[in-house]
Amino acid sequence: MKHARTYILAIAILLISFCAASASENSPGSVVDLRAGVDEGKVKLEWCKPKDTEGNDMPGLFTYEIYRKNQSKGLVEADIVKKNKIGIFGSDGGCLTFTDTAVKSGNSYSYAVIVVDRSGNRSVISKSDQDNGSVAKLP
Repeated sequence: MKHARTYILAIAILLISFCAASASENSPGSVVDLRAGVDEGKVKLEWCKPKDTEGNDMPGLFTYEIYRKNQSKGLVEADIVKKNKIGIFGSDGGCLTFTDTAVKSGNSYSYAVIVVDRSGNRSVISKSDQDNGSVAKLP
């Protein structure tokens, strides 16, 4: 009986490892140029659609999930939780914007975008093309 449990556990670990590897191989590209800027007391986010390995826009409709946290450092994977999600929308456009109006003067906010394809595959967390480019401090 002990060997049967060990065998079943080994198979379960292999299946989990295979599924995790498959999900990452099928994930859409991530946003690599997220920028956050303050505009008239609001935060405006800008980014462009993920690129393929040749630098072309990835084809198709994507859903974008926007995350925000009241902090002055960039978000990490652990911050991508339901309570930090502030928006979701679909688009097949090239470069996109999102305006966050639920911000308060004197606070710093950090943002991230997750790309979700039609099959439900999720990208890794977005990156900015500038130092602290995904952080906005309101005066």
